[in-house]
Amino acid sequence: MLDPIEQYLREQSGEGRRDSTGSFTISAEKAMSKLAAFQLPRPSAWLLKMVQAGVVAGCSSINVNQSAKSSKVTFMGGHLGRIDELVKIFADPNALLTPAQQHLLVGLRTVALNGRRPVLVIDDPVDSPRLCALWNGGRVSQPQPGSVFHRSLISREDGILSFHVGDSPLNEQYQFKREKGVKRVVADEYRELMANAVTCPIPLKVDGRRVDHFGLEDASFHRCPILFGGLPGQAGEPVLRLSSAVLPEGAEENAYAMAWTAYLTEKSRANEICWVKDGVVCESATFGGHESFYLRLYLPADDLATDLTGLHLRFEDAIARKQRVLKGLKAFEESSPEIAAEKTLPFRDSLGSGRSSTWWGAAALTLGGALLMPVTLGGTALGAFGLLGMKVADRRSQEFYERKVKARFPQWARNLSIEFRAH
Repeated sequence: MLDPIEQYLREQSGEGRRDSTGSFTISAEKAMSKLAAFQLPRPSAWLLKMVQAGVVAGCSSINVNQSAKSSKVTFMGGHLGRIDELVKIFADPNALLTPAQQHLLVGLRTVALNGRRPVLVIDDPVDSPRLCALWNGGRVSQPQPGSVFHRSLISREDGILSFHVGDSPLNEQYQFKREKGVKRVVADEYRELMANAVTCPIPLKVDGRRVDHFGLEDASFHRCPILFGGLPGQAGEPVLRLSSAVLPEGAEENAYAMAWTAYLTEKSRANEICWVKDGVVCESATFGGHESFYLRLYLPADDLATDLTGLHLRFEDAIARKQRVLKGLKAFEESSPEIAAEKTLPFRDSLGSGRSSTWWGAAALTLGGALLMPVTLGGTALGAFGLLGMKVADRRSQEFYERKVKARFPQWARNLSIEFRAH
């Protein structure tokens, strides 16, 4: 009995042609012309479409693994469809799709047809044998033994559906053609997820690291998250779903009208309004940015219409959009945001409480110790007092700095609405 992939290829043999490698060539002209009219905002945004697909499909988790040459997306659970169904709709722009499949196909068509990158699909059902298909531009075929995707075919984990996307076209021997800029492409994809997939409401890992933390685990050397919060949603209004990584302990509901993450920054940067649809930031806009604080305000957009990419929002009008932002900023202000007392704040030198105070205090205490100690104790005691003086002065300087920053924070929060209106 033929497997579903081989059966599909044979059924289509009257309209296409099978080449010497056993691949069946499918006409993708209609699909490519459709894609040309509705491009994603960035090439790397295809990964956001994959995340949206997993969220809408009800997957329990998503894993992304990257190497210097490829990106692999693995879905656990959910309802994206079996591989034989997916193969049939890959290059059929008229196929009937579920909302999850619409997200999936926009992402995959972008990399396979426009980016000319091969896609290996692996379906490991719980109760039946593994099925695989290699989509290389217009061709769908069985993966070749010993090909560049061989490692993906070794291990098996029941209940997963994975898409392994290569970096560049395959030659006749199913090896990657050498193309420039591969490392930059992978780096762009990594940054895309770190910036715009932090709002994913289900566990999302990139190379084993959780990303669905709304920026609370930000790894930047130039900013530090100091506060996260949200406003519970009301019945009938659009809401955000929070990841278990940030959901308040004991929370009975997981529906929020908005959420926010506030940062302390080494250098001033503009605040950001982030519109979240199906678990990712699909649009953002900036305003203000003359303080050492920085706000990312997350607003739900699941109720808003989009174009076919699902990443370009369509608001009723500019006034309605502005009102929703102001409502979010007001909620942030009224929440009386306070930085936790035990929170240690970095970037002290950049806010005017630099090391000069530390070193002046240390020098004063060291000199005092030198005048009071008998000469017979020598340099050992002098050095000990010097180190103690430095430690005490540094602690006092840090305490002064943190009081200063924490006192400024509420006033900054109150001024955000004024800044946005003037924007």
